[in-house]
Amino acid sequence: MALRMKKLAILSLITCLAPAAAFSQSCTVAQVSQELSYEDTFNSSGSPLGDAYAVFQQDRFYVNQQGRLDPNDKPDPIMVNREARANYGQAIRAYMNANGMGDMPAQVLVGSQYTVEIEACGSQDNPSIRVLLMRMGGDIEDDSWELELEYREAELADWEQRLNQREADLYQWERQLGDWERRLSDMEYNLSNPQQTPVSPTGDKNPAGPSEPATSSSIPASGSNFASDFVQTEWTLFDDNLSCGTGQARSFQRFTPQGYLQMINGDDTSSNDLRVNYFNVDEQLRTFQAEYVYYNPSLTVHATAVTTYNGTVNSDGSLSLTSNIQIIDFDTINSARPVYTTTQEGGTYWSCDDVEQANDALVESAFNDGNYDRVLISGVPADMLSQATQSCAVALSQAVNTSDNLVLQVFTSRYGQWSETIYGTDACRQSDNPNLCASGESEETITVIQNDPLTLQSRSVSGDCISIDEFRLANGAGQHIATYPESICPSLYRLLPDPITENVIECN
Repeated sequence: MALRMKKLAILSLITCLAPAAAFSQSCTVAQVSQELSYEDTFNSSGSPLGDAYAVFQQDRFYVNQQGRLDPNDKPDPIMVNREARANYGQAIRAYMNANGMGDMPAQVLVGSQYTVEIEACGSQDNPSIRVLLMRMGGDIEDDSWELELEYREAELADWEQRLNQREADLYQWERQLGDWERRLSDMEYNLSNPQQTPVSPTGDKNPAGPSEPATSSSIPASGSNFASDFVQTEWTLFDDNLSCGTGQARSFQRFTPQGYLQMINGDDTSSNDLRVNYFNVDEQLRTFQAEYVYYNPSLTVHATAVTTYNGTVNSDGSLSLTSNIQIIDFDTINSARPVYTTTQEGGTYWSCDDVEQANDALVESAFNDGNYDRVLISGVPADMLSQATQSCAVALSQAVNTSDNLVLQVFTSRYGQWSETIYGTDACRQSDNPNLCASGESEETITVIQNDPLTLQSRSVSGDCISIDEFRLANGAGQHIATYPESICPSLYRLLPDPITENVIECN
């Protein structure tokens, strides 16, 4: 979360820099090291990916966005936002199509390690990307033709896996046939004993046992405004980003009795191979529960993922949501009883129709708890420098409305302890990159290394990046200079080798 927030702040600064600043329109050649695991073959909602190129793109999301690295994964300075990752995925797709690998299934990549050499040109927010070379294993060499041979070997392994799957299917069908024969015997026995509790000839109650959950739906009558409104509501995708985008490139999620809908930058990423186990809405409690089961018939007869949602619509219109995500263990996909790995998530989401009011409320409540020793707002427009020492609530609201930056950084000190919070601006929500408008408190550890001028040191949660923030103030206004030294923050130094300067004010 901390590194993500820092990168979002940096990207907003980059967007506002003059053409002579750190990012130019020249091209950069870089190597991307990726280890593709079974988890990389699922998108963030638990739906399986079918195409190989999408796995390369999803891996960059887990590495650069969530900081979830496999042993041989390495972060890169290019695929740090959705647009760049989408362009990278299309570049991989074009390269694989050109080299006769366009039909490679996603599952073939599991357990492999790739090094991809790319050329990225243009804006850091939305670069054009071209794949120059790619190979399995370590650094790029001239013998990249080996990728074709390795692909064919992987294809052979895939056919062997399919053969094993067919054998497993046959075993499963034989078991199913035996189960049907047993059920038929139970039905005949129970028909001959209609007054008794259904039992098997052996005396076991409910002989068939619990099968897969039956599909059910419980929604109040059509006159219920809450139920009908809920299934039509488009909710924010992330609990720390109060934006759904604009125009064609909108991002949101919906929960319906027919399935789970997810749009990312205008692309429908929902899965067609799913079943709704149940979908219930309670009018009085203003709650809903749903369970969606995802399948990949080409991989296994079992469900590949099961996602359970429990949500409550609060009085302010927000949705408090918890999800329980079960993903099948790749090593057990052919087992009669596969093993599933479970993760839990939770957060508060907003209706896309209410995000503007939600953002206003977030800003208005920023300083409600009071008791701050000092408050510094970085990223304000130049005409606010003369308004230093005014009310913090007023200053932050004005800066959110008028700043050209995508986000603002607010540094606060309470009882000597410093922290940093990011706020998305109106300019960000009206830009082509609304997904950068995340707001929330950073988890970085901040310490004071100098008081005059005030200089703070921020250490990321992982400890692999330390940045320096210096505030040169006179009469409550001045410059905020952020530096990312190469020796202690190499990942951000590659993005911004030069210091970044922003207008900053100190408010009351």
